[in-house]
Amino acid sequence: MANIQGILTTLNQAGAYEDLSPIVAETAALYQVPLLALLPRTGATNVKHEWVEDRRKPLADSLAADVTDTATTVTVNDGSKFRVRDLLRVGDEVMLVTSRSGATLTVTRGFGQTTAAAHSEGDAVEIIGNANPEGASAIEANATAKVRKYNMTQIFQTKVEVSGTRASVAQPGGDEFTYQLLKQFREHLVEIERALVSGTRNDGTSGTPRTMAGLVEMIGTHRQNRNGTLTQDAFISFLREIFDDGGNPSLILASPLAMQAINYWGKGQVIARADDEMFGLAYAQYLCEFGLLHLVMDRYVPAGALFALDPDLLAYAPLEGRDTQLVELAKTGDSESAIILTETTLEVRNEYCHGFMYGITGGA
Repeated sequence: MANIQGILTTLNQAGAYEDLSPIVAETAALYQVPLLALLPRTGATNVKHEWVEDRRKPLADSLAADVTDTATTVTVNDGSKFRVRDLLRVGDEVMLVTSRSGATLTVTRGFGQTTAAAHSEGDAVEIIGNANPEGASAIEANATAKVRKYNMTQIFQTKVEVSGTRASVAQPGGDEFTYQLLKQFREHLVEIERALVSGTRNDGTSGTPRTMAGLVEMIGTHRQNRNGTLTQDAFISFLREIFDDGGNPSLILASPLAMQAINYWGKGQVIARADDEMFGLAYAQYLCEFGLLHLVMDRYVPAGALFALDPDLLAYAPLEGRDTQLVELAKTGDSESAIILTETTLEVRNEYCHGFMYGITGGA
């Protein structure tokens, strides 16, 4: 380590920094990085950011085979979702589950005031709830196992460096160093936004950096390749799959092409807005069967793709003490230099409560 003669100053000693994190959310909308603006914040305490999650109780499944109006058993795709004494609705018919073996349910048909009817493979099976006779023994347990998930923190650096002469030359609007700092601050936030969307996780070694997984990688259950135009029915069906798994996908983060596709069939239903409710972002509202959706366009979402997100299950997680900051570098020559530094990651809980649709070529 080099010896410094005389007084330690900000010019010859590295390490002085200014906390920029309070202005990240304020400027994120201005700099068109909506995901960074909208994500709630939590703190990461380790470079391997871990969280424990439990599965939300599923609300529905689907038939794995056709059912006649006289059959006393039905086959579903995931039998673990069901218990004895569950009430199910398939179309207009309600059934009562009397026993279960794997994915095969023995049922009482046409329960209550409903009538038994034929149903087709793929028809939705809604779980109404359970019903228990008076004096009956306790219902079977149907717990889900908690799982530990993680993402890695990623270090983002953007350097600002201006020669002493250039910094001293007068120019409209202020000095060159401040201009470059503001310009590079925007680029710094854009890099984080792109990683939040499209990043891939790497645990890191002594020779390779740690990187975080983004939404594209972390959402695995509800992924759909449209490979063509997006219709309103296809969009609603996509949301229903997520909703049936316990999600509440109230935020749609869309590429420009995907937003154009929604606007194609959403004329008269999509209302454009821009207010403090969304931190100053321009957005649209769309009222559908699953509630009021907020539609936000993000230029860094892959072309022809959109995310259906449950905001309550997402978080932006800077490592403690490493949130966005300006760090002055030691003056070693005739220049001023500093780095904008952020170490952060993305937390996505219950990934099956979110969805990723891609391959959209237009609206229909």
